[in-house]
Amino acid sequence: MRISICAMLVLIHISVALKTNIVSACSTPVFRYALERWQPDRYEVIVLHREPLTDSQNQLLESLGQSTRDENVPVNVTVRTIDLTQPLEQEDQQLLSAANPTEQSPWMLVRYPALTDTSRLAFSGPFDGETFRALIDSPARRAVVERIVGGDSAVWVLVESGDPVKDDAAEQLLRQRLGHLEKTLQLPSPVDSGINDLFPRDESSQESTTDAPLRLSWIRIGRDDPEERFFVSMLINSESDLHEFNEPIAIPIYGRGRSHYALVGKGINDDNIDQSCQFVCGSCSCEVKAQNPGADMLIRANWDQLIAGVFVEERSLPPLTGLGALESNQEKTSETTEVLPIATEPMPMATKGNDPPQTADLVRAPASESITTVTHINPIYSSVFVIVMLGLLVVTVGTLLIKSRQAGTN
Repeated sequence: MRISICAMLVLIHISVALKTNIVSACSTPVFRYALERWQPDRYEVIVLHREPLTDSQNQLLESLGQSTRDENVPVNVTVRTIDLTQPLEQEDQQLLSAANPTEQSPWMLVRYPALTDTSRLAFSGPFDGETFRALIDSPARRAVVERIVGGDSAVWVLVESGDPVKDDAAEQLLRQRLGHLEKTLQLPSPVDSGINDLFPRDESSQESTTDAPLRLSWIRIGRDDPEERFFVSMLINSESDLHEFNEPIAIPIYGRGRSHYALVGKGINDDNIDQSCQFVCGSCSCEVKAQNPGADMLIRANWDQLIAGVFVEERSLPPLTGLGALESNQEKTSETTEVLPIATEPMPMATKGNDPPQTADLVRAPASESITTVTHINPIYSSVFVIVMLGLLVVTVGTLLIKSRQAGTN
């Protein structure tokens, strides 16, 4: 009987610890939880070719591979090639049947991460230096990263329709509503569970609900902008039917570059904007990223370092011989002791909403102080471990006492 009671107490303590952890997670806004914990999923870049790749094309392929392994500013992709003169696997045959690529070789297909709810490709285009640059980085994506790291809860991307009247009206509506929500929308408050003495909350989650101000911004990009053509394609194909609309499209991006549901045309209204912002800024009710709507964006950034306030100098990709246009336009890294991690030059945005944070506004680690990495242990694991060990100790002692008594009576 005593053993059963001890086991029951252990189960009760574990249940309380689990509930405490859930309460802690729910008091964290979605945008903050996503920024701290949701790692971006990888896109798949597939290079199709019929003839052997030239030296310059192989070097371009290697540069793309190196960008995925860059410790400072990686890009979330995997890369593989398909030789169309060789027998194809069944999955690749189905892919080519659905993608219907042109006869041009080499050709590039970009697939969304596996759990993205769309059957469309993120991008399809020639595999050359110009497309390579548009694939791994763009001014608008750098602006999104800078604003999120600078403290924005979400950055809305307004993709123009090409009709200035519609686009201007959508931007004005978006600007006014986001400004209103910044003043009126409330972040979730930490919930007092009443048992903090037994099981302390995760301090990082608790601080994030009080320290993070609500800031909402937007940027505007053209569908025909050559520098943004991959970003536009990635946005309008992230849902199955967005490409069918010749209307302005507004998509909020939060966390480590994750999108939420798109608003199209007349759907860009106060009610829908409110619902999207309430989700992004509300309590995190589902901690599993795949069970939340949206898609991860292909973005070149080291999120772990950025959210920790560690700023590193971006290393330029190795030179690509034989690709003159790409070589002439490569960015040269300036010899400074402290630069932005994503972009070192002004962003050539045609039209911008709220001004992105300036260099001086971003939080940096002082040069004179060493940077210490603190590893936070989830309190649920430490609490459960201690409880289980104590329970086992009680059970063991109880068993020994019972055996000793039985031996005494005998």
